[in-house]
Amino acid sequence: MNIAIIDPDLSQTSQIEQALMLSNEQWQTSVTCESVSLEFMLNSQWLNEPFDCFIFNGIDLLSQVSLLKSVRRQSKTYVPMIVLTHTRAESEFVALLDAGADDCLCKPFRPRELSARVQSL
Repeated sequence: MNIAIIDPDLSQTSQIEQALMLSNEQWQTSVTCESVSLEFMLNSQWLNEPFDCFIFNGIDLLSQVSLLKSVRRQSKTYVPMIVLTHTRAESEFVALLDAGADDCLCKPFRPRELSARVQSL
């Protein structure tokens, strides 16, 4: 499974990568994580990459909603998307899900839970 972790601050993605890699031995396929910039996503460069899942982290709500809609509109195949957010507001979760997110997790997230949610997609 090839997972793209989208975060404006690429130095913040190591915790997510670590959580997914620690659970890697439980998966039936190998897992690779790639940290990609917000610009990579906004410029649609992701269309040329074979990602199996996107994890969005550290992006404000309006940008997340816009980006989720854009990915859903442009993607030729269905790619699951998970959003990590600090919000606990139901209205924001609903906005993210309506925009195309498959799942949302509150931060700080539990590593095994994140891994299980990615695996279930």
